[in-house]
Amino acid sequence: MKIIPLPKKIAEKNGELILKKEVGVCLDARFSSLKKTIEDRFPGRKIKFDGDDIVFSYKEGLPVEGYELKSDENVCVSASDVKGAFYGLMTLLQLLEGDVLPKCEIEDEPRFPYRGIMLDVARHFFGKDEIKSLLDNMAYYKMNVFHWHLTEDQGWRIEIKKYPELAPKACVRKNDWKNHLGQMTGKPYGEGCYFTQEDVKEIVSYAAERMITVVPEIDMPGHITSALSVFPELSCEGKPLEVSTKYGIKSSIGCVGNEDFIRFMKDIIDEMCELFPAPYFHIGGDEVPKDKWKSCPKCQKLMKEKGIKSENDLQGYFTNLITEYLAEKGKKTIGWDEITETNDLRSDAIVQWWHGKDGGKWAEKGGKAILSHNTLCYLDYPYILTNLEKIYRLGPEEYKMTPEIVKNILGIEAPLWTEFVYDRKKFEFMLYPRVQAVAEAAWTPYAQKNYKDFEVRLTKYLKEMDEKGICYCPPKKYNPVGLRGLRQRLRVARKIVKDPNFEVDC
Repeated sequence: MKIIPLPKKIAEKNGELILKKEVGVCLDARFSSLKKTIEDRFPGRKIKFDGDDIVFSYKEGLPVEGYELKSDENVCVSASDVKGAFYGLMTLLQLLEGDVLPKCEIEDEPRFPYRGIMLDVARHFFGKDEIKSLLDNMAYYKMNVFHWHLTEDQGWRIEIKKYPELAPKACVRKNDWKNHLGQMTGKPYGEGCYFTQEDVKEIVSYAAERMITVVPEIDMPGHITSALSVFPELSCEGKPLEVSTKYGIKSSIGCVGNEDFIRFMKDIIDEMCELFPAPYFHIGGDEVPKDKWKSCPKCQKLMKEKGIKSENDLQGYFTNLITEYLAEKGKKTIGWDEITETNDLRSDAIVQWWHGKDGGKWAEKGGKAILSHNTLCYLDYPYILTNLEKIYRLGPEEYKMTPEIVKNILGIEAPLWTEFVYDRKKFEFMLYPRVQAVAEAAWTPYAQKNYKDFEVRLTKYLKEMDEKGICYCPPKKYNPVGLRGLRQRLRVARKIVKDPNFEVDC
C-alpha cells in the first residue's frame, strides 16, 4: 500500500471496497469541525451525513493524533481527538484509487508531536497562494507545524499596527542578488511585499482547518536591519541604515541596553500573540555579532548594573527577558541553537538545532529541542548536497542520541531559506519530494523506515504532483549517484553559482 508517511501497523486483507458516487458519512459530534473538510476532499462525489459508508467514531484511549482505520464492508475511522480523525481521513484519501479501496486494517500514530516545515518569506516573498499550496501538501502528509520566518535584514514582511510605517518601508530593498557570484539585478525588490494582519488571520485559519499550527518568527536581536532602517535609534550607533541588499551576517543589531528597543520588541510580540494562537513563538537569536555591544555605552552600563560578565551572557539576559514576557502570554520560546551560548538560559526555552555538533547538549540537560540540522534537512541546499535519501535519514539516530535524550526531542523541522529561491518553480522544486521524506522521517517509527520502499511508494505521489502541475524534482535528479550522479554533481556545481535556477527543468 502506497501510503506516505508509512503507518505504524498495516494488515492487508483480500478484496476491495467500491466507494459509490453518493457517500453516506456518519460523523461523531466531537469531530463535527471536519464536515467541510470531508465535503471538499471527495470531488465528484455527493456527501450525505446520514449514512454509514464511512464512519468517523470516537474511541477513548487512542494516542493523541493517532487513529485506526478499518476497510471492509464499509470504512471506519476511529480516533480520540479531531486531529487523529483528520489524519485517518488523509490515509483514506491516499488509499482511494478512483472508486476502489483495498480492504485493510491500520493502526497509526506519529513518532514526534512536532513535524514542521519552515518558509523564509523575508529574503524573497511568497504570498498566500504559495503558502496555501504548501499547507495543503503538509496536511496530506500529516505534517503539523508551519514555521513562518517573517523578518530579516533583507525585509520585514508583516504589518504592525502600532508602527504603521514599519512594513511598508522595511519590506523594500534597493537591490537584489542575482546569483551566488554576488552579481546584482540593479533593481529594487519587495515593494508592497508584506502580509497585512488580515492576510495573517486568513492563513492561520486555513492552516488550522488542516490541523497545522503556524509558528511565527521575528528575529531578535540580530538579523533586524530592516526594522533598524526605519528606527535607527534602536541600534547601538543610532546612525541611518538601509534595508540590506546582500546576504550574510550584519553587524548592526538591536541595542539591548536601550529600553526603547526592549519596548519595541514587546510591542511587536503583543500584536503577534493576538494573531497567532500557537503555543510557540520563535525569536531567532542566531548569528548575533556582538562587536557593537562591546563599544556601546548603554549595553556596557546594563552589563555592569546586572553583573553580566560577557556579551554572550548579555544575549542570554535578553533571551530570558523575552522568554519570560512570552511565558506570561502563555507562549513557549523557540530560538536557534546560538541562544545556548550563554551561562544562564532559562530551562523552558526550546532550542532549534541547526548547525555544529553540540545541539544535542541542550536535550542532554533536559531541555526540549527540535532537529533541523543544516547538513541533513536544509531545503535550499541543492540536491547534489542534500539528496532525498539524506533527508529521509533525518532523526536522532543520526546523532547517536540515547533514548533518554530522544525523549526531549520535540520533533523535526526542515527549513526552506530563500536567498536564491526567486519564483514558484524553484520554490516547489526545492520542496518536493523532500516534504514527503521529512514527513515520513517525523511520523514513522525508526525501525520501520526503509528508503528503498519509500521510493516505491513515492511513485504514486509523483504522478499526483504531475496532475496538479507541481514542479517537483524528478528521480533522476533527487538522488545523484553513480557515474551519472557524478556528472550531475559536477555540472550543477559549475552552473548553479551563476544560475540558481539551473537545476529546475519544469
